[in-house]
Amino acid sequence: VSRSTWRFAAPAEVTERPADTAEVAQLRHVIAEATAARERARLRARLASAANTLPADRDKEVLSAPEAIQARLAFASANADSVARDEAAADQAMESAKTRLAELDEPVRATAAQRETALEIPDAGGKRIEVTYRLPQASWGPAYRLEVAGDQVRLVLLARAEMSGDAWGAVPITFSSRAPDRALTLRPLAIPQLGVGDTVEGFTTPRAQRQVKYGGSKASESSVDGVLRSATFGQAPDGSWGAGRFRTASTALRTLAFLGAGYDHQTPNKYKHAVKLAIDVLVGLKPEDLPLNDLALTTTVICEALAMTGDAALKPVAVRDVEALRVRAFGTDGIVPAAARSGALDGPMVAVNATMAFKSALSAGLDIGDALMLVRDALPIVEQARDRRMGRIASLTIRTFCGMHPRVELAEAQRWAAAVPEWFKRGEVEAIYLAAMVTFQSGGDAWKVYNAVARDFLVTHENVDGTWTVPHPAGADVGIAYCQLALEIYYRYALVNVGTGGGAGFSRSPIFAPIPEIASAEAASNGWPMRWTPAGAVTLLPGARAEVELAAFELPGHVALTSIPQQEDSVWRALATRNPTTQPLPGADAVVVVDGHACGTTPVPFTLPGKELSLALGVEPGVRVQRIAKENSDDGFRSRTLSVAITYKLIAPDKWTRAVAVLEPVPLPEAGVTLVVPGMDHGQLERRLREDPLWHLDLHPEAEQTLRYDVTYPASMRPFLEYR
Repeated sequence: VSRSTWRFAAPAEVTERPADTAEVAQLRHVIAEATAARERARLRARLASAANTLPADRDKEVLSAPEAIQARLAFASANADSVARDEAAADQAMESAKTRLAELDEPVRATAAQRETALEIPDAGGKRIEVTYRLPQASWGPAYRLEVAGDQVRLVLLARAEMSGDAWGAVPITFSSRAPDRALTLRPLAIPQLGVGDTVEGFTTPRAQRQVKYGGSKASESSVDGVLRSATFGQAPDGSWGAGRFRTASTALRTLAFLGAGYDHQTPNKYKHAVKLAIDVLVGLKPEDLPLNDLALTTTVICEALAMTGDAALKPVAVRDVEALRVRAFGTDGIVPAAARSGALDGPMVAVNATMAFKSALSAGLDIGDALMLVRDALPIVEQARDRRMGRIASLTIRTFCGMHPRVELAEAQRWAAAVPEWFKRGEVEAIYLAAMVTFQSGGDAWKVYNAVARDFLVTHENVDGTWTVPHPAGADVGIAYCQLALEIYYRYALVNVGTGGGAGFSRSPIFAPIPEIASAEAASNGWPMRWTPAGAVTLLPGARAEVELAAFELPGHVALTSIPQQEDSVWRALATRNPTTQPLPGADAVVVVDGHACGTTPVPFTLPGKELSLALGVEPGVRVQRIAKENSDDGFRSRTLSVAITYKLIAPDKWTRAVAVLEPVPLPEAGVTLVVPGMDHGQLERRLREDPLWHLDLHPEAEQTLRYDVTYPASMRPFLEYR
């Protein structure tokens, strides 16, 4: 039928609100102002409470004097009375406004029972008409089931679907990872409204929605826009910023600020040309010519640009830089010695920048191996940095993005908020940025308190030309970029402390596990348009969750069994495999099912066709490795020899035939101690300690294996083993 027409009536699931009259707009403004007033009052109450606590690093004799105590009590009492009055007034204004808004909405709710549409179809007799419409109350997300049988694994892709409208009984459904209402034409140009205020209203873009949700303001966003405009004027003709040895870092950080605000080098936008020039500069740099920190920042920029645009030309450069960073970061001049130094763009920030580079590589779908685990090993050195406060913030940042889920307490966030003016004055604006990132990821009152102080301080101290006067030792561009990144926190990175976060290990499900949330299909697919149509019809009932099987296939490779009996005697399963399908695997959690029994969950990362992935499959029940260590000491006049023999035995059920890979760490000898391993000369042992300080043994059933080594040491010393 060329002229589609039909007649139907349907219930109205979403009730329209009345038009934004002047009264409605005023009421919304009153609610926003009352909310802000209540938050300000609560912040004053916290600061007043903190004033009565004696800090450990202050002169307690002075602060404990009677006149000082009286002054603090008077301050706290006056603030308590003021806070109570302000909160009561704000609550009363908010309740009155909400009541009036409900009165204005009530007539609409009472009359909007259903809608009716009629379209005439002349001469349409005998024709079939297909009606397509969108149901906003229906949602779905991907999930997996990993079925383990022996050393073979079958992956089942599932769709978890829910709806709150009418029941669907046995209907064909296609699940798509891309929203159906994406426009294929350029949207009409929106005319911006120029204004000044402390709250954000009426934003509809994802960036603006996140800014409103997480504590941004019109003033903070205006600051970001002003800095971006100013940056284009200060950009050199070749696309760089800064000069001398800080040119690369300045260019990378300035570019990250553009990417963080959503401006890339391919999507049509007003800063596309500036970002393209800057990325070309960074792409042209050779990794071997860059200091470690510059390499980390450059890698972060290229990986973020690749993740945002999918630009195929950037991928080989990103792979090159990630591999170079993996080698450099954990070498003799890597993040560990750098964390112990001090100076411009040195110290703990090197480890932080390397962490963010590896996380950006993951978001771009690149393989980073065990890089994040190795970064975690450097945390003790980071925490012991010369500037202990900076070391603490850097450590929390690394823990956050390595999936360790640290939490910032309110008292610590208050101390950081009080230090913002000092950090700014001394040019240590990296601390302002990292503290904002950590408290944002932690959330709660810690984020509210720190954000309110840091955001308003940066906004009020911005110059009229869109810059900040920051005495950063690496130059003005670096300092300005860190200030800008602190104001982009609201939308720069997603919350990683939600769900499984950045962890890549296996987790056991509790007996009474909560129902998992439905993941975003679009986010899980990294923006790739994918579609699945189940073989049969699907039934969806309101308020109930349906799990629909979309695809199932055998994963190549075999399940490997590994044990580290020096830590525990358990035997762990893992599968090194690849994506055997012709379209990407969306990222989602998988329930691991062994012999028909669910034993836990493990994350399946987003994986392109043919690319490798590793899956943790939990503990092999009933199988363990017994480790027995025996020592024999031979005392001499000048030196002594300690002979160590470690015996391993596989404890398994009858008819068990599979071997287990056993890992045993090689002890690292300190000064004055000599390690002797039978069958290894001194050169071979040095190479083993440097490249792979582990013994690898294949342990078979019914067969014991013994590992031997000798430790020679002066008679005046006593040997010990310390595991770090």
